[in-house]
Amino acid sequence: MSDGRFTITPPTNSTGNATSGHSVQSETMSEESQMTAFNYILMTWGVFILSIITLVVIVCMTNRRRRHQEQQHIDNTMEEGRGVTFESEKDKKTPWNTRVTVLALIAVNATLALALSIYSILTCEFLQADDGPIYMTFPSLSDNDEAYTIEVYSLGLWSLVASSGAPGYLTGDHNGKFEACFELSDLFYLDSSYKMARASAVISSMIGGLTLLIFFLVLASDPVRPRIFNRLVAWSFGVTTVFQLLTLTFLATDYCDSAHCQLHFGGVASITAAAYWLFCVFAVLIVRLEQ
Repeated sequence: MSDGRFTITPPTNSTGNATSGHSVQSETMSEESQMTAFNYILMTWGVFILSIITLVVIVCMTNRRRRHQEQQHIDNTMEEGRGVTFESEKDKKTPWNTRVTVLALIAVNATLALALSIYSILTCEFLQADDGPIYMTFPSLSDNDEAYTIEVYSLGLWSLVASSGAPGYLTGDHNGKFEACFELSDLFYLDSSYKMARASAVISSMIGGLTLLIFFLVLASDPVRPRIFNRLVAWSFGVTTVFQLLTLTFLATDYCDSAHCQLHFGGVASITAAAYWLFCVFAVLIVRLEQ
């Protein structure tokens, strides 16, 4: 592929055949950092599963308590000889301890979602080339230098992991590493999928962060929360979920499509963040949080 600035070729070896993976040196030097990132993401999924179980238990216990209270109310009114009157929907309130637990769950899950969303923006490893490195050839910006050819191992939204830098296109220090993370300069060409993924990541972090900030401010002031506030929070978290999932349009980029690349730590973190945002939506809608 050529965009007028530099070309991208499929991974090939000296005989012209496709390469089959990274070098042994590359895998060895990044093994420790990859295991650390994997452990953190695994822990976040563990917290997510526990949060779901906790929410399900809370909903079941709350519904059971309400049915018991309604039955007691019916029995009392029948004994007194009065007509049976049912409690209106707006009079049904969640017990204080249950409400505090759900609010804590929402706060923790939204905070983790925001952290994962920001991580997916900052990481150099959103997508990984699974058929070997992607070779990029950059034309020289001066007449005295030759073109630069580098091996790209993974792509991030604002950076990439490569074997070396390309003056004018990639910025950063190699620091003697076999692979290093380089930031993309303004000269680096971005296709529509790349731009969409970038914009979606920023929008989701901004909306989610702002909603979380307002949520914490309301908790701090502890006013009587009307039901309309809960719905607005749920809608805001829902919009954040949609934009978080739109970061996966990065898979359709011309540099690395789904047939030659796979989601790496940044992509998995983005999906996990979307799951957390969606959990917050259901937690706000299912449990009555108004006092």
